[in-house]
Amino acid sequence: MNEHELKSALRDVMVASSPPPPMDTGTAVAVGRKARARRRATWGGAVAGLAVVGIAVGATYLPSLTGGQVESAGPGKGSDNPIGVTGSLVPNAPANETGRPSAGAPGTETSWPDGQTDRTASNGPRADKSAGLVAGLRAALPPGLLGVDSLKEATSRTQSQFEAYTDTGGQVWEYLASTPVVATGGEKTGTLYVQITTAGNDFPADPCGATTRSWGIKGTCAVVDVDGKQVGVLTSDGGGSETEFDQLVAYRYDDGTVVFVAQAKDVDGSTLTPLDALPLTSQQLTALVTDPKFHLD
Repeated sequence: MNEHELKSALRDVMVASSPPPPMDTGTAVAVGRKARARRRATWGGAVAGLAVVGIAVGATYLPSLTGGQVESAGPGKGSDNPIGVTGSLVPNAPANETGRPSAGAPGTETSWPDGQTDRTASNGPRADKSAGLVAGLRAALPPGLLGVDSLKEATSRTQSQFEAYTDTGGQVWEYLASTPVVATGGEKTGTLYVQITTAGNDFPADPCGATTRSWGIKGTCAVVDVDGKQVGVLTSDGGGSETEFDQLVAYRYDDGTVVFVAQAKDVDGSTLTPLDALPLTSQQLTALVTDPKFHLD
């Protein structure tokens, strides 16, 4: 086959082949729209899933002084109040190495007390107890200082959270509250905090031993006598990462109820100007922690 015959054969094949279909712009647009719709549906499902997660974790928090654990607050009062730890606790479960009841066997449904859906009491008598603590803190402030609900980066918070079941089927609760403390005539701001853990808890009997279980402060503890009551006074050494509080006091009632009161010249994590001095003197703080109004059940 010479060059002329080869070209002729190729031309015959091209003529015999079916021509490509004409470009239909309407069809192309329709296909593109369907692809875009599929992508939107996929992203919409993903975003909806993320939104559910965001709702689940988008609550306010107040750390417990014992362990630094936190929980999400529920609706209602709990939306203004802080929180506690997630976990499964069942009535009369055997105690684990922490002294608290262990979770039930795999598949066992969590048994929260009093019909609650999680650890936090967002309304009712339990929630009311922590809400009342703020007034007790503010009433102890000397002239020139004022407790406020909200100031820029500082907010008053309260929380009532179930802690554990006792061996006899009773309940251990924690009530927490904090308030910003503002110097009148300015915006210098500090913090007052109280935490009450009811009878049946596993805190050490020694008040300084109890402070070793605290969160937000590390330092040196000394036991002082307050009208015959032994109070642990922990003063921050200013080192490490736990510097949320400058001073903390602890008192344990005969029935086992433990009360912590802590204070700081500033509001942790804020840019607010700190107070010139702690809100309360050591004597005022130790008197406050032994005040019967903080002896809750």
